[in-house]
Amino acid sequence: MLIKNIGLAFSLIGALAFSSLFLFGVFGLSIIPSASALTYYFISFSGALLFAWGILLSVLPTTSEFKPVVVKVTVIMLILFAFMRAMAFFIADEVFTFLPVFIAKILTVSEVALFLFLAYLLKKQQD
Repeated sequence: MLIKNIGLAFSLIGALAFSSLFLFGVFGLSIIPSASALTYYFISFSGALLFAWGILLSVLPTTSEFKPVVVKVTVIMLILFAFMRAMAFFIADEVFTFLPVFIAKILTVSEVALFLFLAYLLKKQQD
């Protein structure tokens, strides 16, 4: 059940991120102050990947022979997400120019903890 819930969360976040380019390009809506079209392009690209990965996790049968591989790769992805967010901690004032630095640092630490916790739970569930 955990993997399906993570899949649903990835799908929802991915759909939002994917739509950011279209919101910016068609409607002029900027969800990130001072972001460029290139920023939204990369957010949208990442969102498409996250959306597709979320669908995969959501529909993966519990008896699938591929489940151990998918879970292992998902754990690796979550660890990479945590590493990326840890790096963002050191440049939080540049990454989150629209937030106070203190809030940006709390946000990045919280995301690192969340991604590592989810990776741990998935790994523990697989064993």
